[in-house]
Parts: sequence; structure tokens; C-alpha cells
Amino acid sequence: MTKAIVFPVNNKGGVGKTSVLTDLVTVLSRTHETGVIDFDHQASLAMTLTQDRSIGNQELDYYADTQTREIILQEGTSFNFSDAMRTLTIGIEPSKTRVSVFPVGMLYHYPPAVRKLESILNEDFRAADIIGVDLPPIPDPALILDYSLKPVISVIKDIELFPIVVVTPEQNTMEIGLSQFNSVYRYLRSLGVPEDRIHPILMINKLRLQRTDSGTAFGFMAHDLERLSTHGLVEDKYDDERFRDISSSLPSEFKAKGLLYHVSWLPYFSHTGDDPEARFSFYFGTKPAIFHYPVLLDLVQSEGYLKSEHITSEGQIFAHQMDSVASHIAQVMQLTAKPFYTTNTTRKNIAEVQSRLGMNLEEGRRLVFERWEQEPGSESYRVWNLDEITVQEWGEKKGITLIKFQEVHCHQR
Repeated sequence: MTKAIVFPVNNKGGVGKTSVLTDLVTVLSRTHETGVIDFDHQASLAMTLTQDRSIGNQELDYYADTQTREIILQEGTSFNFSDAMRTLTIGIEPSKTRVSVFPVGMLYHYPPAVRKLESILNEDFRAADIIGVDLPPIPDPALILDYSLKPVISVIKDIELFPIVVVTPEQNTMEIGLSQFNSVYRYLRSLGVPEDRIHPILMINKLRLQRTDSGTAFGFMAHDLERLSTHGLVEDKYDDERFRDISSSLPSEFKAKGLLYHVSWLPYFSHTGDDPEARFSFYFGTKPAIFHYPVLLDLVQSEGYLKSEHITSEGQIFAHQMDSVASHIAQVMQLTAKPFYTTNTTRKNIAEVQSRLGMNLEEGRRLVFERWEQEPGSESYRVWNLDEITVQEWGEKKGITLIKFQEVHCHQR
């Protein structure tokens, strides 16, 4: 069975290699079988995912007996959307993967440990379509990849490689990432990996968005575009506006030093959650929200339950971009997605709705007049939360002139 190997590349620190890999594996794990191998002796990725701080920086013989662990990358949940006459319930399966730690030094010092790696790949990850690989810095491919990717390739044999060259708009991170991948590419070709089995992805991380006063993102900051233009990613000439249309500013493909990259990008976040010290991922460690699932968000919006302005702009864009990368990998691999959600729509009994509406109308009328008695000089009143219906009232002292019912109501359970 052909397996995809996904691994980030760039020796420059702070570009987001580990977080990008975690988020990508989380999205891929919804619809495909996945696994993760942490080849770094520090095991920072594996420690975060398993919530076990003891598995990093151990003596090498410790890892000979460690077991692959199944972990939940994102919890399952359900969303419930309701209006006056119907309810839409969406059930989400958890996103799971299997995680193993296998430091590069295992094979460097103990070549027979290859049997442990074979066991991980052939048994623990037997059902996996996609394997995410986290690597230590790569000063020279032969120093690191000889004891990580090379044996993985030799064990699996039938593979497709997806190197994720993670960069930020700063010029030196682009130069370091692209230059490093060129050496990695030459190394992979020297192993006999066919050219058409290597699918590099240029991931431009932390692009800053220009936003309207209401918070809606509509373009990139000019300074970031200027930096990207030095590499030919955007046109050298563009108008003096401080933004570009985010749907057309960046190409889908980019050629650098003779290599063709699939291009994707992610927006800049000041942090990825309410507690920036506890979270490094857009998905892992966060409570599932509807905008984490673009296909479901589109479904809910098409049914009229939500409007796009109700969604955090950076979060919605991030999820769409990450889904597009996952879809690109699945398409190249010709993988069939497994279902990860269920939907159920129910219609409410019209007699019950009318009865409840009448009771709420009467209750709203009573509350309005009680307020008028307390504050005789007041001329307008609004927003009473009554049962499932929000009532807005406007009126004059002598009586109600208009009552408007806002019937769209959403909550998560």
C-alpha cells in the first residue's frame, strides 16, 4: 500500500514547523488513517501530543521498549442549530492518530534498532495512509536523514513524499528554507526516489492580514507583499493600496532554483488560543468550533443558520487553507475520504411553536409594561431572552407599536 510521508523543512527557528505539521495531521486524521513519528531526541512534538513530559531526552535504550500510543488530536463534539421550525444536529468524530518516538541516534548508535522501526511502520502504522515525520534540524541531509527518512523509505518502499518547506515573509527564512530543501531534494534523488514521487509544498506562514473596521479580513499587509515580491512570489509592481485580494495575491505554484512547489499560506495569529503558553496549534488543545470544519461551516451557512460575519476571520481563513493542503495531499495520493460527521434535521411541531410563541408574546408584553411602570419616562425597550425566542420590543407609553421576533438561535453542546 502506498503511503505518504509528510515532513517539515527549514532550519530557521520560529517559522512554525511543528505547529504546521500538527495542524495538518489533525485535519488529515479526520478523513484518513495517519501516524506520527518524532525523530527528534527532545521529542517536543510527541510530549505535547501525548501530554507525557517523561518521554523526551531519555537514554537511547529507553526507546527500544516504548510503545506507539493512540491519541486524540481533536475531541469529538456535536453542534446543534435551531430556528423556529427546524433543528440541525451535526455529530463530529474525534480526530485520532498514533504517535511514536524514535530518536535519530537509535540507528546511528544501534543499527539493529532498525527492527524496532520496521515494527512501527509495518505493524503500528500498517493501516496508515499518511505518516507525519518530525525531524531535528538538518545541518546536512546525510547527518540526519540517513538515520530517519532513508530507513523509512527503505522499509515502506512504495511512498510519496510531501516535504513542507515552512517559511515566513522575512527574506532570510525564505532563503534558508528554499536552499535547504534543494540539498534535501538532491539527497532524496541520490537514494533513487523518483522525481515524480517528491511533491514539495511551500507553506508561507504568519502572513499578516489587512482588516476592515468590523474585523473582516480582505487582503495582505503591503510590507509582507513587498518581502515576498523579492522572491518573485508576487508581482514587483502593484498599486499603493495597503492590501491585495487574498484570493488572488499568491500563485498556486512557484518555481525556485529549478524546483516546482505547490504554494499555500496561513494567516498570522498573535496566539492560537486563550492561553498562548499552553497551546501551539490551531486545533490541538482547543475546543472544537464550527469554523474548524470549513465543509460544515459551508453547510450551516447554506441552511441559513449562520452568516459569514459571525466567524472569526483569521480562524475561518486558517481552517480553509489547512483543509486545502490536506485536500492537495489526498488528491495526489488518490485517497478516498472516510466520513467524519453525521447530520440530522428535524422539523418542529407547528402547533407547539405557535403555542410557545403566544406565551412568549404575552410574557414579553407583560415585561414591557412592568418596565414602563417602573420608568414612566422611558420610550423604548429592547432584548428580552424568553425561552428559545429573543424578543425585541419598541413601544410608546400608551401601548406596543411593534414586536419583532428574532428566531435564529444557535448553541453548542
